[in-house]
Amino acid sequence: MNFIRKVYSILACQLSITTAFIILVQTSSATNDFVQANPGLYITCAIFSIVFCIMIVCCFGRTAPVNMVLLFLFTICESYMVGGLTSFYPRDIVCVAGAATALTTTALTIYAMRTKTSIEVFAAMAFVVYFAMFPLIIISLFVGLGALYTLYCALGVLLYSLFLIIDTMIICKGRSMNGYGCSMDDYVIGAMMLYMDIIMLFIYILRLLGSK
Repeated sequence: MNFIRKVYSILACQLSITTAFIILVQTSSATNDFVQANPGLYITCAIFSIVFCIMIVCCFGRTAPVNMVLLFLFTICESYMVGGLTSFYPRDIVCVAGAATALTTTALTIYAMRTKTSIEVFAAMAFVVYFAMFPLIIISLFVGLGALYTLYCALGVLLYSLFLIIDTMIICKGRSMNGYGCSMDDYVIGAMMLYMDIIMLFIYILRLLGSK
C-alpha cells in the first residue's frame, strides 16, 4: 500500500505540473506565441525527455534522490512538449480533451483494480492494436489522411487505454508480464509509466477531437 501511495502521489505532482503548463499556454498569448515560434526548443525537450527516460529506466530508477531529480526534469520536458502541442488547438477542444482523459483514466484505473481478466489478454489486445496502426501510417503516405487520421487517433486512444490497464495491474495488483513487474523500489518508474500512458491518451484524444 505504501508503494501505491508513493506512485500515485508522484503521478499527481507530475500531472499537476503538466496541467499548469497547459493552462499557461492556453491563457497567455505571449507563452503561446513563444512555443509556436521556437520549434528548436520543442525538439530539444524531446531529445532530453528520451535521455532522462533511459537514465531512469536503465541506471538510476532506484537511486534516490537522483531518480526524483531525473523524473522532475523528464516531467518538465514532457510538459513543455504537451503544452506546445495544445497551443495549436482551440481552448474548448483542449478542455474537453482534458476532461475526457480524466474521466477515462479514472474509469480504466477502477476497472484495472477490479478485473479478474488475465494481464496477458490485455497485452495481446495491445499487440494487435499496435500493429494495426502501422498499415494506416503507410497508407497515409500515399493517400490523403481524412478518415484514416481519425481512425489512427481512435486506435491510439484504444492502445494507450490498454497500456494504462496493464500498467495499473502491474503497479496496484502486483501482476507481472513476461517476468517484468515493479518492486517496492520502482515507485519512480511506476509513476513514469502511468504518466506516459495518461499523457499519450490525452494527446490522442486531443487529436481525435481536433480532427473533426
